[in-house]
Amino acid sequence: MLDIPNIYGDPIVYDRRKGSPIDPYRKKKETVFIETNYAILSEIPNRRDRVKVSGLDINWVETDDRSFLEENYFWVDYTYGHVYFHGMHQNKTIHIEYTGEGVRMLADSRVYYSADRRFPNLRDKLIDVDRAILVERNRITEQIVSHPQPSEIVDLRVDYNGKVYDAAKHRVDAEQQKIEEAYIDAKGIRHESLKKRIDSLQLATEESLDEQETINTNIWAEINLIPGKITLETGMLEEKINGELTKITSRIDLIPSQIQLEVQELKEYTDGEFSRQASTLTMLSNKMELKVDVNGIVSSINLSEEGVRIDGAKNHITGETKIDNAVIKSANIESLSASKLRTGILRSENDHTTWNLNTGELTMASADITMGSGANIRFTDSGNKIVYTQLDPQTKNNHTAGFGVGRNINQRFPFSYFGTARGNTVAASDSVSFTGFIANTDARTDVDNIGNSVVGDMFHIRDRAVSFDVAFRFDLTGSVKRMHPINTGRHTYDLGADNNRFRNLYVDNVRSNGSVNIRDSHLTSGWLMQTRYANDGSAITLRGLNGGTYNYSIGGRNGNWERITTIRLKNKPNVSSDRRLKKDIAILDLGLDFMIDLNPSVFRFKKTNRDMEENKLDFGFIAQEVREVMDKHGVDINEHSLLTQDGDGMYALEHEQFIAPMVNSIKELNNKDIDKDRRIKDLEVKVRKLEEQLASA
Repeated sequence: MLDIPNIYGDPIVYDRRKGSPIDPYRKKKETVFIETNYAILSEIPNRRDRVKVSGLDINWVETDDRSFLEENYFWVDYTYGHVYFHGMHQNKTIHIEYTGEGVRMLADSRVYYSADRRFPNLRDKLIDVDRAILVERNRITEQIVSHPQPSEIVDLRVDYNGKVYDAAKHRVDAEQQKIEEAYIDAKGIRHESLKKRIDSLQLATEESLDEQETINTNIWAEINLIPGKITLETGMLEEKINGELTKITSRIDLIPSQIQLEVQELKEYTDGEFSRQASTLTMLSNKMELKVDVNGIVSSINLSEEGVRIDGAKNHITGETKIDNAVIKSANIESLSASKLRTGILRSENDHTTWNLNTGELTMASADITMGSGANIRFTDSGNKIVYTQLDPQTKNNHTAGFGVGRNINQRFPFSYFGTARGNTVAASDSVSFTGFIANTDARTDVDNIGNSVVGDMFHIRDRAVSFDVAFRFDLTGSVKRMHPINTGRHTYDLGADNNRFRNLYVDNVRSNGSVNIRDSHLTSGWLMQTRYANDGSAITLRGLNGGTYNYSIGGRNGNWERITTIRLKNKPNVSSDRRLKKDIAILDLGLDFMIDLNPSVFRFKKTNRDMEENKLDFGFIAQEVREVMDKHGVDINEHSLLTQDGDGMYALEHEQFIAPMVNSIKELNNKDIDKDRRIKDLEVKVRKLEEQLASA
């Protein structure tokens, strides 16, 4: 059984915890002995956390049915702290873990005994009963030793007071009657047994204590002595009717090198708020410290060989005070005259601005900074930055915007950046998903070929910050990256300007909704390239613009290098030939003689650097030979376009013009055939006449 007086002390034990932060429940581990089928815990277990049993190589199971306990089952009386087991575990030791709420016990010296006024409490009565039993045992032993005889004739008729009964049975009956009289309490209620009366008294006492818990006060005092240390503590835990808890302790700790005195008060209010105030005096051989702490506001006086230090939120020194040499960290001085001022923190009267000179931290609220006369803000570390952090209320992630400076990867050149990043800081790195602008020096461009950068999957150049309507959008999000204008239905955009042009445009595709115009920047001339069928659906057209004003050619006349190698057509060329488009119309006199003078040739154009392979054989004419024929027949090459000479001196021919003299040649041959036919017919008439004359002769 537990040594209750030695553990808790007399006369009344009331050490129930509240389960609050000030007075929490405690985890307990105990090894207990099973006696009369149950074990007694040192504290009342918490029902919510449940009791756990281990030992004897048994998988223990808690049950709510006490009527029948199997070998591995146990039942817990959470009111009294008793754990019951099967009878086979009698006199065995097991291990129990539980959460202790404390104890609430009433010593036998505090239970009054009403049946006999000679005994003011139950303890005295029990002592008397034990003494009487011991006397009887001693007397019986002496009788048996001095008068050996059968036990049935031993005289037990005389009780402790010397009263003699007629027979031992009468005395036993009388003792039984006295015991049964103890079943009746002060109110005249008869209980079935003395145990049940005591249980009823205990329950009534606990109910009375429960009713008093709301105004309960628990006071204690302890002295702990171990070699080299003495601890003295007295305390009071008080709960008011409204549920407010107050715990006050006074403590003295003594060790050879130090004495510490502390008075502490903890309060838990009904709204869940806490307060703490404590005063401490610590003394060492060469140092003394007095400290008062009220809810984290600390005032202290420290005395040591280094001097005296007074630390507090408010210090008031009355009377005339002289300070020979002082370092004042914070002060409100009506007038100040000093040649040197050193401090740790500068703070404005309204606390809107605080400057910690020790850490360099400057905090301002509702403040403007105005600088002039060429003032500079100079950063001295590559990690310096100005940032603002915002919590995303949906994802609960932080995002930071700001400006900063740094060094490039070869540690040679500085750069600056402004933008945003994920997390609590901003840096021009991929690890924080930086988006924004990075400015590099021209020296880094020369060394690393890296210049200024706009970083991000999407970037706008737009007319307004929020309600923008005109913009260029750079979009790197999809598989195809794009740069395009917006709201093209309302606005028009140009790429380049009349006198500020792009030199080259490198693209794989030019796409249009119907046609693309390539125009002169000042004139109306240019080319139209259709990308779909025209309205008549006949063909997709490439043509010149304003052809009534301008002439268009494919290929150039300055040299052979400007000519097109091959023009491949599905149909024959369609050439304008309307009389209304022509003037100086005359009959061509070149004909068969001109064509006979021409020398058709077969030839192969020479292979040039542009050719991938040898050219095939062509049928045609040699331009120089054609010129000789033209000169022979009086055809001025400067007046006729049949033969032309490019800027490089090379000749060219328009072969389709040979058709006209070929037609004249055919006509001449046809006229000769007609004349021959007429002459043949005339000769046939003459022959016929001659034949007729010969026949008549």
